[in-house]
Amino acid sequence: MLPIARVRLDTPVRHLDRDFDYEVAQADDRAAQPGSRVRVRFAGRLMDGVILERSAIRTHDGPLTQVHAVPSSIPTFTPAVIGAIHETAAGFLGTFGDVARSAAPPRQARVEQDRRRPGPKTPVLPAPGLPDPVLPAPGLPGLVLPAPATDGRAPEPWPHLTAGPALLRRIAAGEAVSAALTLPPGWPWADVLAGLVRVASPGGAVIVAPSADDVDQCSDALADLDRVCLTQALGPAARYRAFLRCRDREVSLVIGTRSAVFAPVGNLRLIVVVDDSDDLHTSPRAPYWTTLAVARARARASGCALVLASRARSVTAQWCVEYEGFGSVAAPRSIVRQRAPRIVFAGDPEAVARAGSAGRARIPPLAIQAAREGLSGGPVLVSVPRRGYRPHLACERCRAPARCLCGGSLSAADATSPPTCRVCQRAATHWRCARCGHPRLRGLVIGAGRTAEELARAFPGQRVLLAERGSPIPELTAEQSTGCLIVATPGAEPVLAGGYAGALILDADIALSLPLLEAPESALRRWLAVAAMVTSGTVVIAGRHPSPEITALIRWDPVTWARNALSERIAAHLPPASLTIGVRGAAADVADVLSEVGSAAPVRTHGPMPSGAQALGYLVVDHRSRGLVLPMLRALLIARSARGQQPLNVRVDPPWL
Repeated sequence: MLPIARVRLDTPVRHLDRDFDYEVAQADDRAAQPGSRVRVRFAGRLMDGVILERSAIRTHDGPLTQVHAVPSSIPTFTPAVIGAIHETAAGFLGTFGDVARSAAPPRQARVEQDRRRPGPKTPVLPAPGLPDPVLPAPGLPGLVLPAPATDGRAPEPWPHLTAGPALLRRIAAGEAVSAALTLPPGWPWADVLAGLVRVASPGGAVIVAPSADDVDQCSDALADLDRVCLTQALGPAARYRAFLRCRDREVSLVIGTRSAVFAPVGNLRLIVVVDDSDDLHTSPRAPYWTTLAVARARARASGCALVLASRARSVTAQWCVEYEGFGSVAAPRSIVRQRAPRIVFAGDPEAVARAGSAGRARIPPLAIQAAREGLSGGPVLVSVPRRGYRPHLACERCRAPARCLCGGSLSAADATSPPTCRVCQRAATHWRCARCGHPRLRGLVIGAGRTAEELARAFPGQRVLLAERGSPIPELTAEQSTGCLIVATPGAEPVLAGGYAGALILDADIALSLPLLEAPESALRRWLAVAAMVTSGTVVIAGRHPSPEITALIRWDPVTWARNALSERIAAHLPPASLTIGVRGAAADVADVLSEVGSAAPVRTHGPMPSGAQALGYLVVDHRSRGLVLPMLRALLIARSARGQQPLNVRVDPPWL
């Protein structure tokens, strides 16, 4: 093959984020393919890298160093995935290596050895049974829809959705269609998405869900298809084995969490992002890329369909509908009214007046009554936004937040243990308020543990279970769940086969008051997910003040809420209407960056302003100027890195807005 390998190093150093030429030894010629991981010597050290291409033309005039080692003969990255990594790194002001580390699992030599052995390969997930029968789609010649299930489940909702049959027809035809799908109430969300995947078959499909539990639900709904799941819960070996099956085109369906959006699926025809606004879709490491951004890049490059599916409609999805040509697929109001559960607001002035002073309680009489009625017919779900017992404490007299000597906030793990610091874990056994000297504490926020305790007293004789993220409850049978109160935090709600006979959503004001731009959107999405689990009975949401989010929940109208929220963000120049770049670092450095970019490009600058020991500034960029500002800022950061200046923390659309 060609003698020169162009290698991109795995390094966070910005001025080294470019291609370097290396010579390929004759012994490594066949293994050193584009997309392969390699070990190379750079500045006297061995570093990891990726071969981007092989070439006969060198760009370096001096002598070339040979590639030190090619650990595997299997190329890890396909050209399509390399292109998505490049676009993601450029769009989020990161380096190639920062993104590539998330795009593929670490190599497992034993797995590769097992695959080279002769004999049949053991699939990660078996595909028992036969495909579902199909029925002609009404009014759409040549298109078939999945038949209604024969096990008692509700039929597929696609014929009932506005623009739903048209979306299926275009996906079946292999068109590069994009749509925002608002999942209707009354149908399991995974079954709805299964209809999309079956229409896209035999082409490749990728479904990216926020959590491993969501992946399991989706996998169960597609049990008749051969597929692989890519989640951290698999373990290193099983995850790498599933990745290789996908890369070698042994399967065409991948279901996974955030990093699965990079899965090297062949003949890709469909990408589905579930709950695109969930914060689990944002990488926790720099450059903090999002699943939606990568999915859009891959859809553009491969010409496949892209569907954003959620019970709620995110503001970003609404922006895509109104300004970027996405279709809008949702159930008509008649279907929503027929299938959605009854939802009431316990903070309504009339309900509060009828209940008297008890109407202002955290668990008002209306919620107690709804829970009692629901328990007679099945389990009742109680959603609480905070985990723990009393996660935030304050002085009983002056209400000042309780602080440790280190400055961290105090919390209580149960009713008898002394308060402990959430930062240093030190027990505050002799605490006194720094403001008034009072020694007694009260809970500013009530967690799920304390809520379960209160409900056990309010419903003596009833079984009360606590489910928190990281501490799930065991799977319950129908007999075990009947008459059971299940207290759960967001994302930890157990999925029961028969659904719930009622639900209480507590502390709505706390969920809405978080100092984050996406807090109202996240609250509405989680509330709708809870309400969708209720198959009979009433959903009661408890809060002190009405809000547009509570109104959208009661009416089950997330699309109107998203439309109104988007108009507000456009007026305020907030994401997604504008690109906002946060720059954090020394005050002088932040001021220099804001001044240099602001003088050369049409941007709005804010700051620098104090932010702890550092300074924080913002660049607000119109989308029409995105292609000018991002390369300019990237070049500026590379120049600072080459000069050895103090690095800056730069983040695109930071969550703390």
